[in-house]
Amino acid sequence: MSLRCSIGPEGNFLTNQAENVHRLVIEHPILTNEEIAALRHCNHRGWTSKTIDITYAIHSGKHTAELLDDICKQGSQAIQTDTA
Repeated sequence: MSLRCSIGPEGNFLTNQAENVHRLVIEHPILTNEEIAALRHCNHRGWTSKTIDITYAIHSGKHTAELLDDICKQGSQAIQTDTA
């Protein structure tokens, strides 16, 4: 099993196109503070980043599924805003 994660624009991997090679591959999803900072400040090929706060109050009244849905919506909105 691999924990390798690809970051960046994803093209059609079945085609041999130049834009398919502009991805960053990290060996595992656990990053050091320095690695996170490097990703936050990366401006390679116009890449941008968005930090999403995933902390929440235990007694917020929301169920875990609803909280995760909110986090996913924030991620989707960030993607749409950056690509618009």
